[in-house]
Parts: sequence; structure tokens; C-alpha cells
Amino acid sequence: VDMAANNYFSHDEKSKRSHSDRISLLDRKLVYSVAMENIAFMRGGDITGKAPETLHRGLMESDSHRKAILSDEVTHIAVGAVRHENGVWLTQVFVNKMGEFLTPVPTRIRAAEELRFRVMLPGWKPGGFEAHQKDEQKSLMSVSGGSALRLPKGIHGDFQLMVRGERPNENVKVKKSGTEYLLRATVSGPIMSVAPDSYTLASRDASVPVPVVTRRTVSWAQPTPKPRPNAS
Repeated sequence: VDMAANNYFSHDEKSKRSHSDRISLLDRKLVYSVAMENIAFMRGGDITGKAPETLHRGLMESDSHRKAILSDEVTHIAVGAVRHENGVWLTQVFVNKMGEFLTPVPTRIRAAEELRFRVMLPGWKPGGFEAHQKDEQKSLMSVSGGSALRLPKGIHGDFQLMVRGERPNENVKVKKSGTEYLLRATVSGPIMSVAPDSYTLASRDASVPVPVVTRRTVSWAQPTPKPRPNAS
């Protein structure tokens, strides 16, 4: 819908969000190891009946798009199609679902707040959590814990929640000493946003730090009814 309404064609939105960001926004419980996206576009006003076959043929005749459609690493697919005055826009999103959180991951958190997660990883034993953030140099910052996660105070931005898992390596026998060789993996979960503690309100004369409120109480009190005049 965004591509059609704003007349562009790209995996990245104009706000710089990627397909993994959109997956995170739509499913707050998903844990996945693979995420891919196909997009296709057909321009023209008279497109009735032609679009499905034309778009599908175009995708299957492209090596990279066909590879995503037929990948044996994929367990789930989501498809969206929009018919617009500019043409037809198609999106396919593929993931390899590894498990899920038992409750939805919050979209906004506070720095230094302890977060506890319960996650199901069939075939794997959960081994802690990490949060990754890309800086200007595209490097990753990692924070890990046991069953809980706490981000350091003073940081802000978007963090990808990662789940660590482990399981016995069936290809390696257990030594007589009792040492068990494990396979370890880190898979992706939803993205969380951390607001800064404050921002700077600048003017020509001065800069004033203003605190940021990330949560506020909402009152649902009913309005007091106005008295109705008696009918005479």
C-alpha cells in the first residue's frame, strides 16, 4: 500500500524501514532464522485478468525471486497485493519460523528496565537473550542475560531482540568425561524501541533539556451528565 500510494518500488520504505522491520511490527511473538522478501510491479490502467499470471511469471523467471519462493528454508509466507491507479503492486514475505514468545514483546521499553521473556523453541533449549543495534558504522551492540534482559541506562534507539538457543550435537558423541557438545544458534525476534531520557529544546538564546515521558496514565472517567430541564 505504501509503495502504491507513494509511487515507488523498493524493499526499503522512504522511512528506511526494511522487510524485517515490517515483520516485527506485524508479529510481536515471532522468532525466526530466515527472512526474505519478493516485490513485483505491473504498470498500467487496463490490468484486469492479466496481473496474476504476468507477475507470477516474472517472479519465477528471475533466479533470485524463484529461489526465495522454492527455498526449503522457508516455513511461512505472507502475500499482499494492491491494485492502484498506477498499476498492481505485489509483496511476498518469507520466514523460517523457529518458535514464538508466549506473550507479545512490547514495542517500547525503558532503558535499565528488567525485561523477562518466556519463549518456545521446539527442538532447542532457550539460552538467553540479546539486543542488537546498528550504529552509523553498521556494527552491532550486544547485551545479553539469562532469562531476563536489561539494557544499560543512557542508551536509546531501536533494538532487535535476539534469542539464543542450544541443543545436543548428534554428530558428536559424548565423551567419557561427561562433556556434551552443543549446537548453538541466535535467531531474530521483534524490534523494541527505547526512548531517550531527554531531548534538547534549542532556541536562539538557550538550550533546555526536556524529559521524555514514555508511559502515561489514561483516565476513562465518564463525563458528568448535564441536568435536563423539566418539560412544562
